[in-house]
Amino acid sequence: MAHYCSDRGSVGRTVLAIHNAHMMWSRLKPMSLRCHFHASMSHGHVIFMTDNGVYKGVGCFGRHSISPRAIFCACLAHATTLSTKRATGGYVQSTSGTASFTMYSGCGTPACGISATGFTAAMNQLSFGSAPGLGAGDGCGRCFSITGNHDPFSPAFTGPFGKTIVVKVTDLCPVQGNEEWCGQTTSQLKNQHGEPFHFDICEDTGGAAQFFPSGHGALTGIFTEVSCSQWAGSDGSPQFTGACLASPSAAFFPTVACGNKGTAPS
Repeated sequence: MAHYCSDRGSVGRTVLAIHNAHMMWSRLKPMSLRCHFHASMSHGHVIFMTDNGVYKGVGCFGRHSISPRAIFCACLAHATTLSTKRATGGYVQSTSGTASFTMYSGCGTPACGISATGFTAAMNQLSFGSAPGLGAGDGCGRCFSITGNHDPFSPAFTGPFGKTIVVKVTDLCPVQGNEEWCGQTTSQLKNQHGEPFHFDICEDTGGAAQFFPSGHGALTGIFTEVSCSQWAGSDGSPQFTGACLASPSAAFFPTVACGNKGTAPS
């Protein structure tokens, strides 16, 4: 999401302000934010970015003039806000990365509280954003394009792999009882196959049959969060109070949708 505002000061003053603000940020930024500062000019606007490794937020400041301190303070405030939102409950959530994939059946009563007719999946607890019994996490209702490209149990297998599909997250894959695939915690960020994220694809709605090649029930690969306009399916009715699937128009992580519950597994 981008927000822009015009800077009506001279180009020279603005360029110098950006340079000086960058120096201030580099020297003084809180290390805990793990952010970098970027600023540039585009079509008469001044833009700053904070980058926490997963999400880039863009903001603006100053209508008639601009100063290094104004840029620095705006960037610091924005970075603090993003860091707080992303760290809610200690969960680790990303718009893209590498993941492992398995399949399961019995998807009719998902943790999000709303089943769906299209391709669906459960997500590992550390990324789902809730614990068993606490209801919908912030992963609920988000859609991801997933692609398998390796079988960890048959490393010599080079394909063909199944199709890239788009799944909607409707369920939780808890740590307990699923340590091999969904055992990621804040102290151990990867599962036993070296992957930080996991999607357990529902067999009941046909996703697993499309995704996995015959004879291969576990893969590793990549994922990218996408608009749910790319997902083919429809949502059912809420099954309990607090049930939630993110709106199809919801912004990507780390923007809050259903919201995280409780604290991340440690």
